[in-house]
Amino acid sequence: MSVSVAPATAAATPPATELPGRRPGRWGRVRVGLRTRTAAAFALGALFISVLVAVVTYQVARSTFVEPLRKSAIIQAQANARLVQSGLDIEPRTLLDELPKGEAKPALILPTGAFGVTNLPPKLVAITLKSDVAWVIDDSDAGPRFVVAVPLDGDAGTYFEVSSLASVQRNLSQLANALIVAASITTVLGALVGSAVAARVLLPVRQVATAATEIASGRLETRLPLLGDTDLDPLLSSFNDMAESLQSRLEREARFASDVSHELRTPLTALSAAAQLLAARREELPERSQTALDVLVTQTEHFRRLVLDLLEISRIDAGAADIHFEDLDLGELCAQIIRTAGFDVPLNVSGLDPRVMYVDKRRVERILTNLLQNAQNYAGAATAVSLRNAPLTADGRRCVQLLVDDDGPGVAEADRHRIFDRFTRGSVMSTRPGIKGTGLGLSLVSEHARLHGGGRAWVETSPDGGARFVVELHETNHLIDVESDLANGSDTA
Repeated sequence: MSVSVAPATAAATPPATELPGRRPGRWGRVRVGLRTRTAAAFALGALFISVLVAVVTYQVARSTFVEPLRKSAIIQAQANARLVQSGLDIEPRTLLDELPKGEAKPALILPTGAFGVTNLPPKLVAITLKSDVAWVIDDSDAGPRFVVAVPLDGDAGTYFEVSSLASVQRNLSQLANALIVAASITTVLGALVGSAVAARVLLPVRQVATAATEIASGRLETRLPLLGDTDLDPLLSSFNDMAESLQSRLEREARFASDVSHELRTPLTALSAAAQLLAARREELPERSQTALDVLVTQTEHFRRLVLDLLEISRIDAGAADIHFEDLDLGELCAQIIRTAGFDVPLNVSGLDPRVMYVDKRRVERILTNLLQNAQNYAGAATAVSLRNAPLTADGRRCVQLLVDDDGPGVAEADRHRIFDRFTRGSVMSTRPGIKGTGLGLSLVSEHARLHGGGRAWVETSPDGGARFVVELHETNHLIDVESDLANGSDTA
């Protein structure tokens, strides 16, 4: 079976230009998402409004409860004061007992002494010396109370009435608790509304982020539908225009690289044939000519490998990579590749069960050969090749890892991602004398892995202290291949 896979890598682009905007300030280390900030702003706004409403409501309710009580208490105290004034010839205690019974408790301060309630507010007692009628609300051991003072005529003394505000205080406390609960609920609802509004507003932004991720992974045909929103549609249109321009540019560059590589094959074939013909009669040439011939043969071979690698990559970028899947015994296949390539490397397949997997034989061969050749060039030689099962993919497909170990100097942390880029060599590779690679071998390893169901390649430290190159192959099938190609806009060959 043969399928075509759309490109997943982009051509080199100029360094990104940082757009002006807010830079992290003093609190830049604390990263809070826009949705969280919006929800917090709604919550704070709801809290402020609810607290303001609660305070106003409480003050109005307090005034509503207390004011009628104050007026009635003053009127009642004045009436009782007149009764006391008219009966000052009676014994004070008897006089207080004869007053109309009510909730208010009477008291008298006469020149002859104090009668009735004794714990009167000292401040109120002092005020009544200079005022006609005075009142005050204060706290006592029994709770809040309302005290009214009415001076008697002729400096005969002062009449007091004390009314309890405990019931009013209970009502106000219940109201305050209800307002606190209401403010809390309003704050929570504000946070929920803010989060919902932020999610709705940020939905196009998330769609843009998802589309950008898909484009970065190779699905260059990804576009965003317009929403009919006058504020958001310009953003979506600009993104689609950018994606269209990027796709066109990459396709032009891929076609250019493919055309150039293809056109180079004919003169390269003639040049290689001429070099081989001269090499066959090398002994007949003078020593200086032999040296020149050796250089010519070496550079021609390097040129040939470079052109072949460029052709391979250009086909992948152009979406014309032919993959022929078949059920193969990976252990037997890897052993055959090692023997054919002339390497003496032990193969360990004990961690692989089952050994049969649906793969492309030619691309597995290119992966393993490139890794073995890379280890030969830059680490002396590979020390082991292993096959093992890996955890299933997110969609439940089987994974197999191909490991190539060496005991060389290893790969620096800073180079472990870069070396899989095109025309990139690690620090050890670039300084090793006598070795001249194309800079495309590891990049092709990564591309061939990706063509196997979205696999990947990376490098880590080997248990022997050198480098361990790991290639992860994802098992696929015919249906998945076809659906993937249709999604990528490619034609199935």
